[in-house]
Amino acid sequence: MLSYEQSRQFVSDRLKFGIKPGLERIEQLMAMLRNPQDKLKFIHIAGTNGKGSTAAMLASILQAAGYKTGLYISPYISDFRERISVNGSMIPKQSFAEQIDHLLPLVNQMEEQSLVITEFELITAAAFSYFAKEQCDLVVLETGLGGRFDATNIIKSPLCSVITRIALDHTDILGDTYAKIAYEKAGIIKCGCDVVVAANQKEEVVSVLQSTAKEKGSAIHFCSADSVDIIFESIEGTEVAYSGKRIFLPLAGRYQAENLATVLSAVDVLRGKSVLIDDSAILEGVAAARFPARFEIMSRRPLVILDGTHNPNGAKALSDTLTRLLPDVKITAIMGMLRDKDVEKTLSILTPHFMKILAVSPDNPRAMSEEELCRLCSRFVPAERFEDKHTALSYAIGSCKEDEAVLICGSLYLAGELRGSIIDMVGEM
Repeated sequence: MLSYEQSRQFVSDRLKFGIKPGLERIEQLMAMLRNPQDKLKFIHIAGTNGKGSTAAMLASILQAAGYKTGLYISPYISDFRERISVNGSMIPKQSFAEQIDHLLPLVNQMEEQSLVITEFELITAAAFSYFAKEQCDLVVLETGLGGRFDATNIIKSPLCSVITRIALDHTDILGDTYAKIAYEKAGIIKCGCDVVVAANQKEEVVSVLQSTAKEKGSAIHFCSADSVDIIFESIEGTEVAYSGKRIFLPLAGRYQAENLATVLSAVDVLRGKSVLIDDSAILEGVAAARFPARFEIMSRRPLVILDGTHNPNGAKALSDTLTRLLPDVKITAIMGMLRDKDVEKTLSILTPHFMKILAVSPDNPRAMSEEELCRLCSRFVPAERFEDKHTALSYAIGSCKEDEAVLICGSLYLAGELRGSIIDMVGEM
């Protein structure tokens, strides 16, 4: 029997195989497991921005409604096991080790046939098997990349498909236009399955999704940003009105209200599928929703904010939030980014809010070096590079004054690396 550490190492070792689009390998692996995913009911979520928050809110509502709810997300922030949870509790270490121990000989057997299972495929298989073992009533399933050839897309028709805001990201894999990326995301639309689409999509995105839904005979529900009225907003969260109900959302930023509109539209679809969700479950579930590294307030004195923004679309949302909620605050940003992102455009959007940037490098093979990032940042605002990101964090927090704030952003990987250190650091102050 593998230990948790050994199982994690086995999974991590699969990273060397990179991303391999296609469903043939995961289909064969799941067939060897007797397709546990076929025993489950899913809400399938794809998109570029807002997937994680949408999934977290929806899972929280379903749990509040009394359903045993599985949640599968990617990536994680602080603990690898965040990716697989049931009713808000991460998969236990022993359970994860058991799943990988069971999968290991099957993976090795497939390699003998020159079929290599990637890291994401392996985790997805473990998640399906675990959710089935736990006899989950419903599973909120977030795609990893794209949709059409994403490993999660081996499921049969879900109760509902959800497509959040689509933007240009992973263009080297998904395509370099909105239409091409929308085509890949639309791959999760199954025949006869309702699909909910977030508001404020590009016209070419809407066109692709409409044609796909028509081809599949699927009812398509386009959300309206006006369906949720913002009553009050602060860095602590947002209070909104929806269909005569006042709902408190403990996630800051107007884009989160937009995500909530998508969630509530999905709830309406699920109600039509005999999923019993009363209004009290919505209120309770949304109020209990948590999603780390999305304008997450880590400390009030000094003000320290953690955000996983890593592309221009997310940067625009963060910029809008900073303009609305912290217009007069001087911000020191600790930034680290991956070199395959649109770094310059992201910087051009965010840097007007910063008085200086401390450039670091996330611990990822695709990371941009702190030297190169510092050079790019210097075009917009004073910047300094730090080889050690924890030293940068200590410096920024230690020198933060009353009318200032520290914002960590640029990468979810960076957010994950520093989140624990922030908690330790501000807890000692």
